[in-house]
Amino acid sequence: MQIHYRAVKLDLKGVPREQLPNFWGLFKKKFYLLSPIVVLVYFLLNYYSIMRVAFLATMATIIVGLFQKGEDRITIRSFFETLEVGARTALGVAVACACAGIIVGVVTMTGLGLKISTMIIDLSHGILFITLVLSAIVCLMMGMGIPVTASYIIVATIAAPSILKLGVMPLAAHLFVFYFACLADITPPVCIAAYVAAGLAGANPMKTGLTATKLGIAAFIIPFVFCYDTALLGLGNVFYIIYRITMTVLGIIALAAGAEMYFLRKNKFYETLLLFAAAILLINPGWTTDLIGIFILCIVIVLQFFGGKIETSAYSGLVTRCLNILFRKDRE
Repeated sequence: MQIHYRAVKLDLKGVPREQLPNFWGLFKKKFYLLSPIVVLVYFLLNYYSIMRVAFLATMATIIVGLFQKGEDRITIRSFFETLEVGARTALGVAVACACAGIIVGVVTMTGLGLKISTMIIDLSHGILFITLVLSAIVCLMMGMGIPVTASYIIVATIAAPSILKLGVMPLAAHLFVFYFACLADITPPVCIAAYVAAGLAGANPMKTGLTATKLGIAAFIIPFVFCYDTALLGLGNVFYIIYRITMTVLGIIALAAGAEMYFLRKNKFYETLLLFAAAILLINPGWTTDLIGIFILCIVIVLQFFGGKIETSAYSGLVTRCLNILFRKDRE
């Protein structure tokens, strides 16, 4: 949504529909390329070992490559080149995991992980929100410059125990630390992913990192939500899960509109503040906060609809037509 609002604000246009490839036509020709993914998921769901699943998926990929035509067809030369690239890639991951294993071993043998967990709980005085904030900071620091798998192993050992001690569900606690370990890749000052993107685009790395953090602001908030309410993890009553996801999506839309200072049109200062307030209330689990958040969001919609010209591309035509029918306002 932030990318959408920014594109509308900068008047960026998408590729015309007539220039896009036909999905079903392409799917009929290339549907068999999905077979390695099907093999991967099928054998994972049937509780095969990870190594065997990886091997079977790799074999499926090779078989699919043999049926390709033209340059995409696997040849003896490309096969050995692929093995070389795979070995080089695996080597980097293996070294990173070995280093992570050393760190985990040191943390375990010295009791550092327990000490950090104890320090976090002592500093937070057992208050869950403060504990989550401190754990997030630790995860961002420990995840800097480390591959995803290795960073998760580290933060699961160091930061997750402090969250678990306060009664948070294990799945939510581990996803929380995993989220923030991954977010270290777009968080300054290290922000490896932003540096790579900046190199490709010829942009300023630090400015790219700050922009990436701004565009990823929702990812910094959602982990807190599912530590308080596991409905976003698909746990609980089906209707409540749907309701909670709907409210959270509305909150994220309001958050995106506030962060980009653009909703149905360019925001005024007080409208941006109202959107942030609506976002906080809608994302925060609770019937009362949801009702107040929806009310504030409706106020902003009415203010923007009557307060100036609405860009037709700012929202879907369906929403625009609904607003016109509701308020019977003629528009160009």
